[in-house]
Amino acid sequence: RLFAIRTRKIILNFLGGGADIVGGLRRALPEFVIAAAGPIVSALIGVATLALAGLFFNPAVTPVLILTGKLNMMLAAFNLIPLFPMDGARVLRAALTRWVGGYRATKLVGVVSALLSLGAVFAGAYWILMGTGILSGALLAGIGAFFLLLSKQMSVHPGTTLVQN
Repeated sequence: RLFAIRTRKIILNFLGGGADIVGGLRRALPEFVIAAAGPIVSALIGVATLALAGLFFNPAVTPVLILTGKLNMMLAAFNLIPLFPMDGARVLRAALTRWVGGYRATKLVGVVSALLSLGAVFAGAYWILMGTGILSGALLAGIGAFFLLLSKQMSVHPGTTLVQN
């Protein structure tokens, strides 16, 4: 409401969620604020539950609060990694838009996202080849490949179309 943005619906799924925004986000400040809100809320929940854990000395409650706090802090940090379509990529794109414009910011963040994704694929492959973590290597490589595909799809600037050959 602060930025007069209309939302058709909120979409929640196994991997997270998003908002179906009428007309998309065309300005950097609203995108920055909206994208940063998720990690900020996760971090605040983490801090609050860790603080509550310090107040309770109940063996049944304290470990749950500590786990909840740590998981929320990790979620906040993970969401700030600049991988499309996660919040970190949107925050970085919004920050870059001021200096390079929306189109170039989207392309730059797409490249950063693709490079990080490729790094995950190669790190996973290395773990597999070295035998240091076959299952974790396969998982990391798979996640990297997933984000690599999303990076390509999401690096298309709003208002343009992706033409498949």
